[in-house]
Amino acid sequence: VYVDSPIHETLQRVVGYRKPLLLNQSDQATMIPVMMQGDSTYQGQIIVPITKDGDVVGAIVVLADHDVSLADVKVVTGFATYLKLILEE
Repeated sequence: VYVDSPIHETLQRVVGYRKPLLLNQSDQATMIPVMMQGDSTYQGQIIVPITKDGDVVGAIVVLADHDVSLADVKVVTGFATYLKLILEE
């Protein structure tokens, strides 16, 4: 369903900041739309950019039906770091 589907421009902008982002609806945060169409509602969101040589080459986006925590962000950041190392080889 999502193959070759464009991501939302807001997500592109957020990923371009090169910083992890944690959002929870329970904190009255506005969720970042992921796809241009077809998004469903979720309670928590983590966005962690993946960089190579200083450039953003992708991102890991976690959409949850519950609140997410800083510990979750650390796990996802670890995965992003691993992917970065793989890309640099």
